[in-house]
Amino acid sequence: MMDMMPYAQALFELGTESQKDDVYLEQLKACSNVWVSNQKLVAVLKHPKIKREQKEQILSTCFEKDVDPIVFRFLRVLNQHDLCAYIPEIYEAYKKCYDKYHHIEMVEVYSAAALDPKQVEDLKKVLSERLHKTVELDVKVDPKLIAGLKVQTADFVLDNTVLARANEMKEQIKKS
Repeated sequence: MMDMMPYAQALFELGTESQKDDVYLEQLKACSNVWVSNQKLVAVLKHPKIKREQKEQILSTCFEKDVDPIVFRFLRVLNQHDLCAYIPEIYEAYKKCYDKYHHIEMVEVYSAAALDPKQVEDLKKVLSERLHKTVELDVKVDPKLIAGLKVQTADFVLDNTVLARANEMKEQIKKS
């Protein structure tokens, strides 16, 4: 797997210089969604027998009117280096640059039951204060947890679930 971070960083730097980093993020996300949902397009852009000029024409038809000129030029550069298939990975790398620059932390929350909107907002507020960052939550329901929450960031895991406590007790009993 190729490292797409240098490409993402290059576009991100252009975005921050022109104060369009958020625009580029949304446009890369849209391009990534097209790649993920349209396998025929990906197959054509990856096909070795289709000339780059034809691929560029396809990119132009699909994206030129809908994205910022810099983003379109970026897509053209990727095409010239046969890297268009990596748009989803480049989007993910760009998002990491964006989140780091804007002090945004992605937090995964696992709950035994669905959280209501107020609980989500309260949790977001508490985590933002603790982490000193803006927090984006990815809440997932996992009934196997029985009750409680498991909170996971890039740096730590806080597992306050009944399942975790039961497993801890089981380990303590084994050691006794």
